[in-house]
Amino acid sequence: MPGALAGQTLRTQIARRAGADGTNVYILRDDAATQTLRLELTGEVTTAEAARAVSQALALAEAGAHSRVVCDLTAVECGPDELEAVAALLRSRALAFRVAFVGPQSQLRVAVRLAELAGIELSSGAFSNTADADDWLARPTGANPAAGSETVRRHLQQQPPDAQPRARAAKRVEPAA
Repeated sequence: MPGALAGQTLRTQIARRAGADGTNVYILRDDAATQTLRLELTGEVTTAEAARAVSQALALAEAGAHSRVVCDLTAVECGPDELEAVAALLRSRALAFRVAFVGPQSQLRVAVRLAELAGIELSSGAFSNTADADDWLARPTGANPAAGSETVRRHLQQQPPDAQPRARAAKRVEPAA
């Protein structure tokens, strides 16, 4: 089934999971033009929902021969509680992917920690906007020096916790390979 998603049109929605209140918990989209799978999480994300979203995203990325995943955390209000469980799932299957996390500083701190726990900090990046994430994913894998998680943590700690990423100029948070 490899390549099954490749013929779909730009940003075709391929999965949606609604929460108990009817709002979306996550949406998966296939961006065939860039061979990128886009995962958008929203609201209060439980550990079970995060694990389900990650598992489905990785399976769809593998089936579609995608090597890039954008995980948009912009609309996440809170969660998941058990980050280690989600990291274990990522660790088992995400080494073949480059993952770009997008969101406000508060969510990017969690994303960086998730990447560290999953052992994917060198193949992931954290960004304040989707355009920067897409630019980073479009670059060849070896184009960026590996900074390691210590540099990322130091940079994130220098940011004011109440900073509004959307109000600032587009800036990459992590220079990862």
